Amino acid sequence: MEDLMKKLKKMTYLRVLIVLVSFMVMVFLSNMFVTNMIHGTLESNTANTLDVAATKIENNLNDIRLSLNGFALTLQNMISHDYSIEAVRQYNREMAQYFFFSLNPYSFSGLFGYFEYLDEPVMVESYVWDGSGYNPTTRPWYVLANQSHEKIIETISFPDPITGKMALIYSRCVHHDNGERMATIGIRVQMIVLEKIISEISIGKGSYGILLSSDNTVLVHPDESFVGKNADDLVLQLSEHLECCRGSYKFEGVNHLGESVIVIGRELSNGWNLAIVTPHGPYYENSRTVLLVMVVMGLLFSALLIVVLVKIDMARTKADIESQNKSAFLANMSHEIRTPLNVIIGMSSIGRSAPDPKKKDHCFTKIDEASNHLLGVVNDVLDLSKIEAGKLTLTESDFSFPGVINRVVNIVNYKIESKGQTLTVNVSADVPEFLRGDDLRLAQVITNLVGNANKFTPEKGNIVLSAGVFSSRNGVYIIQISVKDDGIGIDAVQQTKLFQSFEQATASTFKQFGGTGLGLAISKKIVELMGGRIWVESEAGKGATFHFTVVMEEGKPEEVVDEDDTLPDFTGKRILLAEDIEINREIVMTLLEPTGVKIDCAVNGLEAVTMASKKYDLVLMDINMPEMGGLEATRRIRKFDPSVPIIAMTANVFKNDVDEYLATGMNGFVGKPIDMKRVIEKLRIYLKP
Repeated sequence: MEDLMKKLKKMTYLRVLIVLVSFMVMVFLSNMFVTNMIHGTLESNTANTLDVAATKIENNLNDIRLSLNGFALTLQNMISHDYSIEAVRQYNREMAQYFFFSLNPYSFSGLFGYFEYLDEPVMVESYVWDGSGYNPTTRPWYVLANQSHEKIIETISFPDPITGKMALIYSRCVHHDNGERMATIGIRVQMIVLEKIISEISIGKGSYGILLSSDNTVLVHPDESFVGKNADDLVLQLSEHLECCRGSYKFEGVNHLGESVIVIGRELSNGWNLAIVTPHGPYYENSRTVLLVMVVMGLLFSALLIVVLVKIDMARTKADIESQNKSAFLANMSHEIRTPLNVIIGMSSIGRSAPDPKKKDHCFTKIDEASNHLLGVVNDVLDLSKIEAGKLTLTESDFSFPGVINRVVNIVNYKIESKGQTLTVNVSADVPEFLRGDDLRLAQVITNLVGNANKFTPEKGNIVLSAGVFSSRNGVYIIQISVKDDGIGIDAVQQTKLFQSFEQATASTFKQFGGTGLGLAISKKIVELMGGRIWVESEAGKGATFHFTVVMEEGKPEEVVDEDDTLPDFTGKRILLAEDIEINREIVMTLLEPTGVKIDCAVNGLEAVTMASKKYDLVLMDINMPEMGGLEATRRIRKFDPSVPIIAMTANVFKNDVDEYLATGMNGFVGKPIDMKRVIEKLRIYLKP
């Protein structure tokens, strides 16, 4: 055990070292690659953000251009049909009101036009304003529009004479059908909508969007004092970069605050430039944040991995220990099974050749004792398998508590007497005579504890079995049962192993006293299922006292049934025995021969179904048979004979197995090895002698 623990520590230290070194390498590699990865992702996301913003901007501008064209076509029609200037003014006002609501009311700043087809040119404006000193023919919107025939011209007015703020003007000429220029019209919009679009774009803390015209005039900037100025006033060195870059671009510069910044932008279809400006710190902060997260996650993962590795090592060590225990257990089981088998085989050989009937009876007695011991070993193993599979269950019924104690005493008494020991039974008067619970499992626990006391107590020693009420309430009792001996005792270290499967107090225990090492583990599970607990008080060399408690309700008196030990007479009754193993058929037929019952045999389920049509009084059905099993055979028999009693005869007697038998249509079961008393009980019920 110490060697295993040293091995565990050594392996754990090595694994922890490997994990930590691997983590350091991971951090180093992450530091190399995470920046490029994150920056690539940021730039990709930025490009997508810019594309979306650019699309929104261009859609807004296109709406304005389309509105202006529609306005121009109607004016052209009105002028061609000699509408008065008042009608033109009225239409201008109506369209201004329409555009105010159909376009964005916070950006639309008015419709206007300079009409030259009259004797004296007239300036028409949708808003009332003092236009004294305003000569439209000198304004860029007029000059450029007249140079471009009917193409829409985009110009900037700063400050705008109406709003005093930055405004975009879209203008175009309107011609008569004969080609003569009649007017120059325009629509004025503010930058509010575009400002809103640009304010929503960002790739990190401190970053902001800017919009530049085709001549690098600042159209949108978070600091309004820069609006209308040249981009170079922002100290971004934009001009020199934009001259050599078209489409998308990225460069580093210095902003108006003297901070190092990264500019990522793209050129719009009208020649404008939309860009995102991000200070160095926030830009790289994303990388540092992700790297920090990776480091933290790596540390957590490493810690988790270390814990998992330690647990794996501990589980492996525990498995090694359990493997050693199971190997020792298998060796013990081999001895426990071979010893009674040796008696059975040896006494069978002696009895077969012995001429003296008394000698034969002696051999049969020893064979019976060895068989019962072997059956006890097998039952322990089966109980353990049920515990490990979670299928150990209790069957409740009303029973006599003194009857259980008497049954235990009768079972162990011959062993007590063989060692000259004294067994004293003390049952407190406050224990109800009748309880409700699983009396067979209760007797199993008591028998195991008294059997252990007998085993570990020297000859002429004393054993005391006592029972009393620990507490009670509303008809529910906590019964405490104790078994005390003056045997070899158990030290504190050994006590920790007592209730574990495959464990005995020491390796020498089996060599000296034998046993499977399963009894206490099974007893512990049974006691826990009964709502109690089990423990031991002992010192080495000073005997031991095992205590356990169970929770049970007070029961009702058992019905008194007169037991008839004589064999019943079943003459005239017919039984179908479905059993594929010949020796089992021979045993049943021989044991039932004195009852006078007639037995026909089927060697598999398929044959049993065919023979069952002959109307038998009862069917004894094995479960596991070739060609067709007992369950399927029962289903088929029930289709044409729903009333014939069918009794399962099988070694599979777990509760879920029994439930399946009954659900299939069977009336009951008897277990293997065959207990003839149980078989006779079933036959009495259904054959009624």
